[in-house]
Amino acid sequence: MEARLSPAAGALLAALGGIVLAATPPPAAADLQRALDAARRHDFDTARREARSDAERGDPRAQALLANMYRRGYGVPVDYARAAQWYRKAAEQGDALSQYNLGVMYRQGLGVTRDQELASRWFHEAALQGFVPAQVNLGLRYARGEGLPKDPVRGYAWLLRAAGPGNSAAKERREALAQELTPAQIRAGEQMSGSLH
Repeated sequence: MEARLSPAAGALLAALGGIVLAATPPPAAADLQRALDAARRHDFDTARREARSDAERGDPRAQALLANMYRRGYGVPVDYARAAQWYRKAAEQGDALSQYNLGVMYRQGLGVTRDQELASRWFHEAALQGFVPAQVNLGLRYARGEGLPKDPVRGYAWLLRAAGPGNSAAKERREALAQELTPAQIRAGEQMSGSLH
């Protein structure tokens, strides 16, 4: 049977980074499950304590939860440097959402030195895993030459990949970019889209 969240609890979890666990977590994730339960109750002190235990043992979901708490100020003062540290730990383990969020931190210079090349690198890592917001960001960055060599065809290809069913924002951006491309460039982007790496 699937567990259902109230709209308020769902919104809170989305704000905490979209961390979702199965209804019955494995024993190793017990601290993280308690952290999520506490967060649902808005008991952020308990959430932080419970998440820290798993985060320090290397659980990327707990690291992402802590990062989001520090980034958003849930139960702690906003601390972008700590948020970036926890995102990095999770991102280096392949957590796509943390890779994306670390890219945002570098793009905006939040808790780290602003670095457009590193922002693009982390967006790329998340995009390769199919994380649509990262694919959109990467496509736009290629199109504009932000932190990457300007390549509107590659940008179009990433936006094409991101513009799957139900993603109207990616479709709008892709269509806007298409207005700046020749038909040959659009065809090249379409061909490239299936083999992006």
